[in-house]
Amino acid sequence: MHFPPPEVFAREWGRVSSPALGVWQRISSDQPLRANTGNLERSAVTRCSDCARAHSGYV
Repeated sequence: MHFPPPEVFAREWGRVSSPALGVWQRISSDQPLRANTGNLERSAVTRCSDCARAHSGYV
């Protein structure tokens, strides 16, 4: 199982807990994913490459 580095849990980072089914395939600049824990001002337009490799089949 992939565990993010400790700095990902720092206060300035945003995270997504319990993402909706298929969200990682749809994430883009047109469909950013808003953080729902941590820094709620953050959003992502790409998936972390380490996470994508670790969970290539994760939807």
